[in-house]
Amino acid sequence: MLINNVKDLNLVISEVEKKMNEGVIDQYIVVEQWAKKALDFLGINPHSLGREYYYSITEWVGIYCCNTPYLLHFSSDSIMSRNTSSWIDEAMEIMEKNQDIWVANPIWNGKIKQVIKESFGKKGNF
Repeated sequence: MLINNVKDLNLVISEVEKKMNEGVIDQYIVVEQWAKKALDFLGINPHSLGREYYYSITEWVGIYCCNTPYLLHFSSDSIMSRNTSSWIDEAMEIMEKNQDIWVANPIWNGKIKQVIKESFGKKGNF
């Protein structure tokens, strides 16, 4: 779990640690503590991100800290429709067979024409 942009960090950590004790959460990362290391490693100047820094730093830290073959990022403003339960397995299968495919995500805004326009290509349901 990545923690960022919260008003009361101590309160959030306290609640997260309760969930860790319950076995719901395995680990948490405070984004601010890793931001400089992540951006330095990735060669990103934080000033180049401008106002987008606060919206994108969580993703950059997540990528930097990930030590598994796959990273699932689900942000607080993500909205999933019903019947999307198999998209992760389908995406992993496609990525296993195609080493040039690195990212898969469901349509984030329900606007399929816009998504097609912004996409590089199509593979299966992606």
